[in-house]
Amino acid sequence: MSHTTQIRHYSRRVQQSTASPAGHLNPGRIPIDTEGQGGPEACSSNEEDRSGFRAASVASRRAACAMGCARSKKQVDDPLANGDGSGSGQPLTTREIEERVDAPPQSETVQIAGCSLRYAYVSQRGFYPDDREKANQDAYGVATHYGGDANKALFTVYDGHGKEGDLCAAFCKDTLPGVLSQELRESRTVEDGLKRAFNRTNDQLHRNRNVDDALSGTTAVALYLEGRDMWVANVGDSRAIVVQEHEGNLVARPLSSDQTPYRKDERERVKAAGARVMSMDQIEGLEPIHENWGDVDLGVELDEGGDPPRIWSPFGEYPGTAFTRSMGDVIAEELGVTADPEIIRRRIHPDDKFLVIASDGVFEFLTNQSVADMVSMYPDPLDACKKVVQESYDLWLQYEVRTDDITIICVYIEGMEAEKTGSPKAKEADLDNIALQGLRPVRKETSWHRKRQLIMSNEPVGWRKPLRLEGTKEESYTLEDHVVPKSAEERACILQAIKTNFLFEHTTDEQNKVLVDAMRKRKVKAGEWVIRQGDKGDCFFIIDKGTFEVRVNPYPGTTGVITDEKDAGQTVHVYEPTDTSKPCFGHLALMYSKPRSASVFAKTNGSLWELDRPVFQHVLLKKSRRDVAHTLRQVGVLQTLTLLQVHQLCDVLSEVVYEAGQTIITQGEVGDTFFILKEGRALVTQNGGKPGREEKRLRHMEEYSFFGERALLTREPRSANVIAETKVRCLVLSQQAFEKQLGPLSALIDKERIKREDRGGVPMLQDLQLLGEIAKDDLGQINACRLPQRSTPFTLRTMWKSDVVVEQQRTLVLKSSEMLKHIAEAPTMRLGCVAVPPLVSTYNMEASLHVLHQVSAVCTLSSLMEMKTVVPQDMVRHLTACLVLGLEALHSCDVLYRALSPELVFLDSRGYAVLMEYRMSRLGTTNAFTICGTPEYLAPEQVRHQEHSKAVDFWGLGVLIYELSYGTSPFQADSEMTIYNKISSHRAGMLEIPTSFAPAMGDFIDRLLHHDPQERLGSKADDITAIKTHQWFAGFDWGGVQAGEYYNQELQQLAHAKAQKLAGQEGELPDGGKGYSDDQSIWQRF
Repeated sequence: MSHTTQIRHYSRRVQQSTASPAGHLNPGRIPIDTEGQGGPEACSSNEEDRSGFRAASVASRRAACAMGCARSKKQVDDPLANGDGSGSGQPLTTREIEERVDAPPQSETVQIAGCSLRYAYVSQRGFYPDDREKANQDAYGVATHYGGDANKALFTVYDGHGKEGDLCAAFCKDTLPGVLSQELRESRTVEDGLKRAFNRTNDQLHRNRNVDDALSGTTAVALYLEGRDMWVANVGDSRAIVVQEHEGNLVARPLSSDQTPYRKDERERVKAAGARVMSMDQIEGLEPIHENWGDVDLGVELDEGGDPPRIWSPFGEYPGTAFTRSMGDVIAEELGVTADPEIIRRRIHPDDKFLVIASDGVFEFLTNQSVADMVSMYPDPLDACKKVVQESYDLWLQYEVRTDDITIICVYIEGMEAEKTGSPKAKEADLDNIALQGLRPVRKETSWHRKRQLIMSNEPVGWRKPLRLEGTKEESYTLEDHVVPKSAEERACILQAIKTNFLFEHTTDEQNKVLVDAMRKRKVKAGEWVIRQGDKGDCFFIIDKGTFEVRVNPYPGTTGVITDEKDAGQTVHVYEPTDTSKPCFGHLALMYSKPRSASVFAKTNGSLWELDRPVFQHVLLKKSRRDVAHTLRQVGVLQTLTLLQVHQLCDVLSEVVYEAGQTIITQGEVGDTFFILKEGRALVTQNGGKPGREEKRLRHMEEYSFFGERALLTREPRSANVIAETKVRCLVLSQQAFEKQLGPLSALIDKERIKREDRGGVPMLQDLQLLGEIAKDDLGQINACRLPQRSTPFTLRTMWKSDVVVEQQRTLVLKSSEMLKHIAEAPTMRLGCVAVPPLVSTYNMEASLHVLHQVSAVCTLSSLMEMKTVVPQDMVRHLTACLVLGLEALHSCDVLYRALSPELVFLDSRGYAVLMEYRMSRLGTTNAFTICGTPEYLAPEQVRHQEHSKAVDFWGLGVLIYELSYGTSPFQADSEMTIYNKISSHRAGMLEIPTSFAPAMGDFIDRLLHHDPQERLGSKADDITAIKTHQWFAGFDWGGVQAGEYYNQELQQLAHAKAQKLAGQEGELPDGGKGYSDDQSIWQRF
């Protein structure tokens, strides 16, 4: 007897479809014949309709890669997300979005195995700027009372790809349920039935003359319920998860594993069939050939994120599939791409709360747990589906100029009771094992902005892609000269516009008043450029009136600067202010000089409010301490002082006020005080040699001039008069105060002379035997090295003077040299520290600079992450202990480190973490304002331009622990604006701690990442003790680590192997490879 299954088919909304007014292929409930004929017949009945709405052909693999979503270094992301466009980045109106959505009017409920399943589904057609009418290539179906059995249900999601991906997905959606129904009756097991059904559907797709699946196909995930038993069959990278209640928390567990070349087993399988596995960036020569996608260690530092590994023929650049299993894809089948599904089976448990099936449009930027958290917030599964789709859509536009098709089915399980003792139990899948099989990484990078930039004040550094920064450079002007009169209404509009921007979140009312005062109005005419893509930005804009277009050219040419309107690219956003909303753009220009990533044109006549970076930073940054230190560095008799000594003098300066006409010093008097003119104007005069001779005017002195410095060295008569011309504020330093702080100045000068004369025992550079290369950076390279006949290991850092100059890092390099020398001489470092390698010597050669450390460094922590993907937590704890000791030692030397990130921390041959990068460090652990470091590692107070202290180092430590243990940082994003917003809005307890983290480690990270620096673990005087006694370090041998006698065995073995590899490599001394013919005197302080 034949049974009829009631199936609700939901497919894509297809443009110009005549299938139904709603645009569905198969709307409503359609009877499917359980003998297996209904599927193909249903498809055949729609072939005529389908012929009118096939997807547009793909112009090239880069335009819309024939086999899925392509991303390469040549592409660009949405500029609106990084501050040069709007915050929203929306290319579609709300109505246009709604027209792209398929969803039922309400959730539905079915009873299975004594419990209620409430389910809903939503599919949203993607947005492609160059093909706005492109069909939705996702398809989905829900079948309850499947096969005529009230205890059975089938949920499916398909994600098509290629020119006719929409047709492939629709065919499989129509065909698979009927074929599966037949196979389930004829097969011995459900697993066999699922496998046969997938392959039969694939064969029928090949034979269908109305669908060309040579270079098109679809992924498919099917969740089949039979009572309390559940099977999930999957081909490709669509995904199923179950959300379980565990110890009061809802935890996402995978029910499928993405079948992509990220998985070593899948990669090796297709390679055995003759496939080449490369990303598009490798195909185009933009990235070296490698297979380092998590399972293979080639010891090569590679870009993070970007285009995924794909499958290519050995005979040409096709087919380019980003997955290793699918339906269709005839050409890819020859290379090992198969329709054989991976199948898991498990029982539904009382702690199973939700089931989620979705296409990869959901999981491109969201983790399983993120989806689970969103779903759990909504009692109605339809609302949950809509929320996930909306969040996915927003993330796509945040990172791209387009969106993928997005489809999700949510099933809520309610009323499931525990099984009675003795109930038969099927052999279940190990969900933990599925989680370890390598789900495709959640993408955290935009399509062009591949590496996290490293921010340095004034100069870039390029271990990750350089970012030009002029973070704290101030112009010498007074704000009063820049005040622009405004009406009360204008002031209110400006304040309303800036109050929701994170850069202004913590500005005071007084600061806001000054900033509003300084904003100037700019009138523009229709067609006028406001900003040009590629230009350096130094202005922030608020739109007052008019309409403005944002345009992007993905390929701006070699200079990157767009100069002709015809090259400006496609319009990706339009700004239109209202009475209550004034859009802003150019936010990042207030932080540092970055090339604009979009052009903005005035579409109509209008007006803007502009704010310059110097004004913003002048208002927000305290400058007196920095300028005082800079002035002290210019004083001839103080040239021998270290930076720390200079900052110590800043702390003992006192302030004295003189009224106009008052004499500050008198010629002929014996003085013992040195002066810095802080505010006001003074006149220098000199008396004649004979009585009655007129007083001679020598010069005028302005702000931060200095005089009387000889009084710090000898008590001798003053040689001139200094008279206040206006009210004057002076910073004064007496000889007594100087000697109390640093000792006699003459002794310091003598000590420096002796040091210069005595360099006995230091190896000559030419005596060093260079070994393997440890790492490269923007200025040069780092090598292992040794002295012949000596066992002491060394690490040599080489910097080319020409590169230092080109990268504008001379000041930072000289500063880092002084920092290293200060640390070497610090009394607190006499016993050494395992994480702070001793400085042996610095070398100033004709074309290069060298720093020699007594340590056997073997790699960076980023290289370790490439080897381990996610570093085991016992390793992380050992590395953390090293860094805690290192920070403790540096802080005791009054050094603020500010350079914690996987690229800047090294591993030595013992498996210890060591610190050797000091370009971002400063002497003085308080009163710091400079923005520098890796963006994701900046603390909230740095992002807000507030004073910061040693607490930022412990914030960075918390971020590093998280990234080592999880593979990504907690604040990672590709839009810098998003990174800074996430950091600025972070609050204690808000951090999402992965369930894989040990509870004690999660608590340790959470306390390090406290938004209030005063409450942050490590910020208080006794907090190093609090760190060492934290429960995460219970039973830990701190003394053994400090003595260099406690090892993590796996780390030690790994590091030792690296060291042996480096020792077996030989290199030439890197001197003379790059010439330098400019002024050598500027390097004397190195």
